[in-house]
Formats: sequence, structure tokens, C-alpha cells
Amino acid sequence: MTEVYRAPRTSEQEIIFDGAPIIVLKKPKLWPGGEGGKTEVQAVWSPRGLHIGYKIYGKFDDATGDPKNKMSVNRDDKVEVFILPTKSSTYFSFEMNRALQVLDFSKDWGEPIDFSWSAHARGTLLNKDGLPFLILTVPWTDLGYEKLPPNKGIKVGFYRGETFVNTKGELDYIWTSWIDPESREINFHRPETFASLELL
Repeated sequence: MTEVYRAPRTSEQEIIFDGAPIIVLKKPKLWPGGEGGKTEVQAVWSPRGLHIGYKIYGKFDDATGDPKNKMSVNRDDKVEVFILPTKSSTYFSFEMNRALQVLDFSKDWGEPIDFSWSAHARGTLLNKDGLPFLILTVPWTDLGYEKLPPNKGIKVGFYRGETFVNTKGELDYIWTSWIDPESREINFHRPETFASLELL
């Protein structure tokens, strides 16, 4: 059965997550490696867009790369969301590091990633209960909606990537997700890791 995340509405002037369901990201059970740090995720929406909050426990290092090159996010600790709009075969990815740098791209199922696509998603870093709380705001226009989207039909995937150096001395990731694909293939770019999003 497909999981459903029900996101309440918030004000455009002040993004408030009170009352939004809290989900916890976990490492898929068939994937190798450690469990990684705990991540709590909440989502709310406003007429401006979708707002995702990530409360980070454990390791979440500063960004290390070029702030002018979005591809450098690939070497950092990061949070991610994939969003598949209503009646679309193209989904959009937003990956954000601690410096609030966003790696954005679009992808069709079975096709290569399109890194030339660029969005207007923005981040905010707050402190919540002494822990980093990152807010990623994705405008509805980034998803192809000129007005508010329908309250049902959108698919989302929530993820986190935590860097470590493996036994070969190479940079690697511990990946966590809300939805477990129940496969040994280390890949979030698959429909099994998406949930349904409802706008309340």
C-alpha cells in the first residue's frame, strides 16, 4: 500500500510546522553500512509552494565545495526531496547542503538526469531544540503549476545522504529514506521510494 503524507496549510508570511506529521528517515534494510543519524521530516504548503523541514540529529558537516557550482553538493552531507507532479512522467529533485546550496535537476523514468534544468527552490537554516533544522521551499512554479496544484496526485520522496570515508579511502554515503524500496539496489530513482502527497 502506498504511504500518504498529509501536509497542512501554513501562512506565506511565517512557515509554521506545528501540527504537520513527523516522519523518520531510515536506511533501507537491505542496503549495506551503518544506520546513519536520525532525521525527522515535516511538510506544509502555502500558496507560494511546498515547504519541507528536516530536523537533523548526529553528523551534518559544513559544505566543502564551490558555492557557485551546484554539482559540489554531491560531495556534502545533504537532505533531498524528489517530487513527481500530477499526471507527469518527469520528476524533479532538490538536494540541499548545510550552506543551503541546492542541486536541482529533472528526470524522466528510464532517462538520463537533466542537470541543465534549474529551479528557484531556496533554503533556510534554523536551530530547533539545539539541532539544525533545514527548510527547503519549492515554489509551485518549479513543478509546472501556474496556480495551486490539486490537493491529491503529487508523489514525493524524502531522503538524506550522510557522508563518510569507506575502507578504500573513498567518499561514500549512508542513505536514508522514508519509504524502503525493499531491494538491494542502492538507488532512490525509482517509483517504489515515492509516497503520495495530500494538501489539507
